[in-house]
Amino acid sequence: MRDLKEEYKTLEFIEEHRLTIYFCNKNFPSLRRICTSLSKQDPSFPESALVRNFASDQLLDSLKKIYNFYHGRIPKFEQILLWYPEYLTKFSDLEKAIITEEGPLPIDWRYFVAILSVSAYGCEYLYSLLLEAYVQVGGDITWLNKDSTTLPQKLKNIIAFNSQIAYKPWGLIQENENHFSGLLESQDAWTRQELLQMITISAFYHSLCCLVYGMGILPEFDFPRDQQKDAYLKADDELWKTMVKNSPMLKRTNEDIIQQLRKLANENGTADQEEIKDESEAQKIVFEVQKSQEKTPKNSSLDDLGEDTIPSEELSSITTCPHNNSILESFFGTKPVFFESYPTNKKTIDIEVYEWKTIGYPFLLEGFPEITSKIDAKLEYINKMTLGNFGNEKNVKTDPFRRAIVYYLENIHGYSHPDFDYKQMNVLLHKDLKLALKTIGTTPQNFNFGLLNKIPIDFKPYEVCHIILLIMEAKFQIELMYGVLGLKNYEL
Repeated sequence: MRDLKEEYKTLEFIEEHRLTIYFCNKNFPSLRRICTSLSKQDPSFPESALVRNFASDQLLDSLKKIYNFYHGRIPKFEQILLWYPEYLTKFSDLEKAIITEEGPLPIDWRYFVAILSVSAYGCEYLYSLLLEAYVQVGGDITWLNKDSTTLPQKLKNIIAFNSQIAYKPWGLIQENENHFSGLLESQDAWTRQELLQMITISAFYHSLCCLVYGMGILPEFDFPRDQQKDAYLKADDELWKTMVKNSPMLKRTNEDIIQQLRKLANENGTADQEEIKDESEAQKIVFEVQKSQEKTPKNSSLDDLGEDTIPSEELSSITTCPHNNSILESFFGTKPVFFESYPTNKKTIDIEVYEWKTIGYPFLLEGFPEITSKIDAKLEYINKMTLGNFGNEKNVKTDPFRRAIVYYLENIHGYSHPDFDYKQMNVLLHKDLKLALKTIGTTPQNFNFGLLNKIPIDFKPYEVCHIILLIMEAKFQIELMYGVLGLKNYEL
């Protein structure tokens, strides 16, 4: 830090640099204060009730592991997840397991797959983080050059496959599109276990791009960057204030959504809840355990989802997060492709045909028991995690709203839930919110402040993060599901 201060003399208070382009630093838990309090075994966390009610020794241990895993840093996206300390612990445990647990792929190959995955969305932030780790474990830097002659053919063979998972995962199970034979039957063939591990890594890091772009996470101070980006890095800088002033977030909670949520809560009765209360009563987090899912008429038509578009001239006029969106072409000589929604003329896949617990879990468990159990724990936790608020409204049962977010992303990828009334989605999800959800979950590099600003609900920053986490987990499971299904169908 002293070296950086010497190098960037014009930047004051370098440790207080901005975390994201969309929100003030004061909105986030202070990593410095949390670590100081945890080290002193001080239970007082004035800025975060969520952290205060989490086991301090477990959180401190988790932060130490993150610090070591990233070779002496706690990345910004993990600092943001301090809003949800138990989720952060499960997330970081899985990330470490994916990279370091026993498996057929060498560690440098795993990092290469991860770099390839974030490059599919041009995520410069994650590329820089992973590149640092890749070099630390002895990775060959020439493998990342355009038209590299040193990259093993076996790794070259997965570049197109990786883009397929990122932009058209449902194509992995189409009868007329066989993406597995070229990998499993070629001269430089992948084994079944290697392919499973590669798919898991790809799905994890594709989904992590959703969080980085959705929250507008800015580069770390020591990352290579051009000087034009320096203005974004200082905490609460004038450029950010000007941007917000020109695009004020004048919002209100949508009363129609609140009424629908309360109606659904009354119809379904009160779910069992386990509350963690904020001693200052400023905020709380509630873990809901669903006794049963309500049965509603089947309607899985994509036509009811209201596909939305945004004019190209409007996209060019709104502020975007400073990232290099052509990074895949730069590093791998391949231009990014565009997301393809599941065709409306095709029958969607009934979720009962593929259910994580009955098919995905045992299929992955066979080769990777430790990783599979951590995936399951993280998915189970995010499905139950809720903030008992909705914008400015308190004590709202948000389960139908959270489910609608996940089901929307699943449906545009070809999955349907026979017990969910998809007409409900148009009430719970405003068209501008759906546009934001679809962008983050399919082409996250295109998300920007303009799309965030158009959401007509006064979500708090931690609620925005919660929504993005739901998208991130849904995307991870969608890609993992299609990868497993495609491999399973190929073997049959």
